[in-house]
Amino acid sequence: MIVVIIGLVGAPNKGKSTLFSAMTLNEVQIADYPFTTINPNKGVAYATKKCVHQELRAGCSKKNPQCIDGTRLLPINVTDVAGLVEGAAEGKGMGNQFMNDLANADCLIIVTDASGRTDPSGSKTVGADPVVDVRMVKQEISKWISSRTVQKSDKKVFIAANKYDVAGSEKNVDALKKEFGEDSVIGCSGAMELALRKAAKQGLIDYMPGARDFKWLKEDPSKERQEALKYMQNFIREKGTNVQELLNKAAFELLDLIVVYPVEDENKWSDHSGNVLPDAVLLKRGSTALQLAEKIHTDIAKGMLYAVNARTKMRVSKDYVLKDNDVIKIVSTAK
Repeated sequence: MIVVIIGLVGAPNKGKSTLFSAMTLNEVQIADYPFTTINPNKGVAYATKKCVHQELRAGCSKKNPQCIDGTRLLPINVTDVAGLVEGAAEGKGMGNQFMNDLANADCLIIVTDASGRTDPSGSKTVGADPVVDVRMVKQEISKWISSRTVQKSDKKVFIAANKYDVAGSEKNVDALKKEFGEDSVIGCSGAMELALRKAAKQGLIDYMPGARDFKWLKEDPSKERQEALKYMQNFIREKGTNVQELLNKAAFELLDLIVVYPVEDENKWSDHSGNVLPDAVLLKRGSTALQLAEKIHTDIAKGMLYAVNARTKMRVSKDYVLKDNDVIKIVSTAK
């Protein structure tokens, strides 16, 4: 159940569309020049978390595609918008469209080029300072927010130091962390994550997004691609691509979401057909059992009598404040 939108923002040609494709596996136009994206790319990505089924003797239903080897996949919306240039808040470049595309985002990931090979306008160069890019983007976002009649001042923001697999990028990642805070910056490689996910889709490797290794299933017929995969395997063993970390940080740290599992049978933790933990819902921390019922169906919420905590088998009220990883049965007059 999708309850959150993450917006990818940044100056032109910083790898936003590649990062978007790595997150969603959506095919989008990717090119090494500014303003590749005109209309926003929209897709579904997945935050991941350890599934609570491991507390049971039986695991999730084998038919459940949202649980893979004990990892729960939690869908979220991602929007990749046109590159932002200085003056965007006043409408320069794609400014007006850019800002409108981001209005509904719950949090923003500012994507910058940690390799320093693109300048603030998106042109190729050497030795560019990504700190300058991020300052500009943050300034334009602040100007835009301050000009709105309805403030979005609580919009959460952090930084993806993209292309950090390029030699020499370490100093730029360190500079970003020094300027904006250690916890506000994650070094990542959208291009490497995209290549690994495509290789997995082609059946060459067994790779779980966010994993620090993969299993070989068969050799790539191209010797060049085979060597590239070997290089990527060594890289992720040491550093990882950190694309999954971006999604998880957005969901669980910036937006402080929790995961709740609604069930119909509090003893078997299943639905009426016996499927174990068929659903997982992302909710804001502090949400109540009634708000969970509203996410399931408005009629169920209207007819809600009470809920049952499936762990304790105790009845709880509509106002019960949900905890992370709660397993909850909603009792309602609605069918």
